[in-house]
Amino acid sequence: MKIKLKSVISIAVSLVLIAGAFLGGYFLRKSEEKEDIYDWIESIVGTYYALYDEETGEYVEFTKEDYARAMVSGLLDKYSFFFNASELEEESETKKGNHYGLGVSFWKGGTTLEIARVLGNSPAEKAGITDGELITAIKEEGKEKVFLDRTNYSSILTKIEEGVEFTLYTKKLGVDKEYKIAKRVYVQSYVWYYDSEKQLTFTSNFGEKPIATIESTTKNLGLDDKTAYIEFASFSGNADEEMIAVMDYMHERGKTKLILDLRNNGGGYLSILEDLACCFIKGETAENLVAYSKYKDGTIEEYKTTENRYKDMEVVVLANKNTASASECLIGAMLCSGSLKEENIVCEKQEDGRATTYGKGIMQRLYVSEEFNAGIQLTVGHMFWPNGVTIHKKGITPTVEENKVAPKVDIDYALERGIAILKG
Repeated sequence: MKIKLKSVISIAVSLVLIAGAFLGGYFLRKSEEKEDIYDWIESIVGTYYALYDEETGEYVEFTKEDYARAMVSGLLDKYSFFFNASELEEESETKKGNHYGLGVSFWKGGTTLEIARVLGNSPAEKAGITDGELITAIKEEGKEKVFLDRTNYSSILTKIEEGVEFTLYTKKLGVDKEYKIAKRVYVQSYVWYYDSEKQLTFTSNFGEKPIATIESTTKNLGLDDKTAYIEFASFSGNADEEMIAVMDYMHERGKTKLILDLRNNGGGYLSILEDLACCFIKGETAENLVAYSKYKDGTIEEYKTTENRYKDMEVVVLANKNTASASECLIGAMLCSGSLKEENIVCEKQEDGRATTYGKGIMQRLYVSEEFNAGIQLTVGHMFWPNGVTIHKKGITPTVEENKVAPKVDIDYALERGIAILKG
């Protein structure tokens, strides 16, 4: 039996359809004895699964009988699960940024269809749909208007073929809107750049890789002529290439101040974090420590940049309760290198009034069996900032009280606060 292993830190935030993983290389293993899928599950979980008991601080132990039902019984933690063949293929395509559909994600829980994020370069973004809109109804050509909620959204959308245009109805801040849209195959983009005069986004025809597009018009964000704003959605797909291109463009434009928006960025692949961290970490060499992990057997693995593209700038980071994992690692690496000051972190308040990021400091790996055409994602270790700090179940909280702001509705208080910080 051959087993592929992908180093993963899976992201679970309060969004549906927004997920990610820190991903590394492959590991192949052959077994001389014939195994069934339950033997395989037992061997993988028993060898690598590293879940701490929060009360005792010791690793949780499992019996042999536990392993066969572990993936379907909820026995393991919420970041660990089983992939069948179709799910495994979908995960692989998602990792590459390849998607099919409208390109919207929703807040977890409830029955309404409030859009948490419109994915970059998707049909929804091209149609003009924005975050925070509530999908209310749909009307296909020649059919009656149908009202939508969580119970019927997927079943109705599934029946509509690719490329068939329909009308989607939404509501935001009391205003009713409607859009002509169709489901498409598309490659997601992850980075948006704006300054006082220009904007750079990544767009393409459906199914093609997004390319940088510069426009002379830009959003009226209230930025001065030295400040750039970058929204960053996820550490997936071509996010590292996009971020490096955007940072180069920012410096070419002579911008020395940056607002980096990591709100709702639930993390992503470790290789992408390593590659793009070179733009944000202040270091003397090409190899600068981004983070490290500790595994069940006590070993430590370090993750480093492979080049140094950092240029001096003042940075403000915008975060919220869904800023998780790789995003939290990037913030920590910046703090440790001195490229980000603690007083330059702005975080939106949660429903209970706390202002903190998600707090995910554990790492997953994706184990893939070629023989069974299946995969297991498992929690295998804990993540640490370069200075040894772990934010697991703690998150990152602003040190300045004024940096704990109301969440975005119609006024973006976090952005306003970030601009105020950079203006001194």
